[in-house]
Amino acid sequence: MQTADRKKVSVRPFRWMSRTRSGKIMRRVLKARALGEDEGDLSTLEN
Repeated sequence: MQTADRKKVSVRPFRWMSRTRSGKIMRRVLKARALGEDEGDLSTLEN
């Protein structure tokens, strides 16, 4: 059985993650930041 290669990724503390006003973590923003891409519309973020 083969295993997938894994990248070592640094993870920011939970309290600093981008969240909506209802408290949900915005995964698309986290992914864009990790990949160095445009984050898109951030008007719905609380922090």
